[in-house]
Amino acid sequence: MLVTLDAFILQPLMASLRELGLPTKGKWLCRTGACVMNNVLYVYYARFGLMWYDSQLRLWRVVNGLSHLNKVRSVAMAEYHGKLAFLWEDDEVGVSGETKEVWCRMIALERSEGEVRGIAEASQLLGSVPRGYRLQHCLSVSD
Repeated sequence: MLVTLDAFILQPLMASLRELGLPTKGKWLCRTGACVMNNVLYVYYARFGLMWYDSQLRLWRVVNGLSHLNKVRSVAMAEYHGKLAFLWEDDEVGVSGETKEVWCRMIALERSEGEVRGIAEASQLLGSVPRGYRLQHCLSVSD
């Protein structure tokens, strides 16, 4: 019997997203990043921005203070040294039509009385990759 990563991770994740009221099909799921920090689930949608799940009220809220973030489609996120590492692709500014750029912005998240506020550092270019490259997952590695 072939057991794939999908059987252990993707299926429970899809069930969890449905239970939390998140879309699980089409462009919505393909174009989002997700990350858990300090027992809070964060999800990014180009349409709404960075959101967090308020488990006490059982609803999704937008992270405040990040309205200046560019609306991007292909995102990956991970916790890195207590901050959210927010990575995205930018295929509009590649030097040639054969490459696209991968950018990162570190975001400090502060939770207080029913809201989460994000404080974003300046964006940093991580490098260029072939246009066929797809940003899908981001993992943080610790020492």
